[in-house]
Amino acid sequence: MAPQILRPEALLSGLFCALAACTGPSLRLDEQSGHPLFLDGRAAAAGERPYRYYGTTVWDALPRDVDGRADWSNRPTRGMVAVPPPAPLWLFPFDLPIELIVRALSGRPDQTAAVRVDAAAPDPRGEDEIVNVELAGLAARARAARASR
Repeated sequence: MAPQILRPEALLSGLFCALAACTGPSLRLDEQSGHPLFLDGRAAAAGERPYRYYGTTVWDALPRDVDGRADWSNRPTRGMVAVPPPAPLWLFPFDLPIELIVRALSGRPDQTAAVRVDAAAPDPRGEDEIVNVELAGLAARARAARASR
């Protein structure tokens, strides 16, 4: 019995199936406090998601409401995650084989972004100062109005 030679169609379909099983890198947003998250301007939930493109991805976190009221002790926070392309763009015909070789040797380039909402800076003036400044201005306007009658 003669050895059987692989047909090109079988080889191409096997290669296609192997390439179809590859997945791209993913981004994991790690946030446990329940703050609303936005990824590139769209509402998102914490967890893992595939990258949409190589480049810079921006996440925004807003302070969550406490008992139905705004939490002014925290402030909105923004962060960026840079995703470098696997091969230089000028290697166009060879970028896919290079990416496949790099991924076979080093694995998927997943990234994790730790999402934390920053605390708001305390107001340098106290409540008494704000009230006193406003009262002095109000009294000055009242005296001016009385004098103009």
